[in-house]
Amino acid sequence: MVNLEELARLAHARGNPRQMAQLLAAADTLRKSNGVSLSALERESFEAAVVSARSALDDSTFQSAWATGHASSLEDVLRLIDTA
Repeated sequence: MVNLEELARLAHARGNPRQMAQLLAAADTLRKSNGVSLSALERESFEAAVVSARSALDDSTFQSAWATGHASSLEDVLRLIDTA
């Protein structure tokens, strides 16, 4: 999941905060569904990335991207990674 978060940051650096939000949401979903928790430092980093994506998008776009990321299948995530 950390690798998805790094890809999310890369997407943002390349000017795609929507993709960043989708990848962060997908990472969050995968982590929760597998019972993986973050350390305090990892949680802080994740939350900072979410704030960055949220601040780069209007609320409606962020919410849509977040919902899409949470609902993504593994195949969807792999396709999204391919474009990151």
